[in-house]
This record gives sequence, structure tokens and C-alpha cells, in this order.
Amino acid sequence: MSSAQAPSLPPLIPREILFGNPEKTSPQLSPDGKYLAYIAPDEKNVLQVWLRTVGQEDDQIL
Repeated sequence: MSSAQAPSLPPLIPREILFGNPEKTSPQLSPDGKYLAYIAPDEKNVLQVWLRTVGQEDDQIL
């Protein structure tokens, strides 16, 4: 008699990968093309709307 072995399951995907916050998402350019708005987490990992002047690194939370 051979013992039946259960097939091994693939490793679980970490919950943070499936449900965690994105680095940046939903980019939108202003109508005049001067600003870029996007959604990203702040230092407390809470999603916020950010605004940046195109061509600069002056990101700020709205």
C-alpha cells in the first residue's frame, strides 16, 4: 500500500502585496500642464492627494 501525499501548496502571497498601499497611483495633469496630482501614502502610511509642479520635486499634500 502506498501512502497518499497531499499535493504541496504554493507559498502564500504576503497580505501587504495584495492589500497594501501603492507607492503612487492615479496621476492627473492640470489643464495647463503645470501640475501633477497623484495619490500616495504619507509618512504614517495613510493615502493622501499630493501635488507636484512638473519638472520639480516640490511635492506637497493637498
